[in-house]
Amino acid sequence: MSSVFLKGGRLPNGLKLCDSTDTKTATVVDDRIHYDGGFYGSLTAAARAASGYTGIHKISGWDYWFAEDGDGKRVQLQELRRRQLRGG
Repeated sequence: MSSVFLKGGRLPNGLKLCDSTDTKTATVVDDRIHYDGGFYGSLTAAARAASGYTGIHKISGWDYWFAEDGDGKRVQLQELRRRQLRGG
């Protein structure tokens, strides 16, 4: 993944996402999340679809989805966002 995770506040086109078990995958396509044949306008909407969200527990796409960092390690998107905001 590029060292610039968020480009102008957006996820890079083509970014591959996965869940914590690496069984569900999604891709960023034109500022939307492509998951299981559908397109979602937010990370959270795609996370709800992938997790079978029923509305009982709060879910955040930033916490649900993971991507590879610059070292090839799978990291939660929330952590990647924190790193970039800290300048690292």
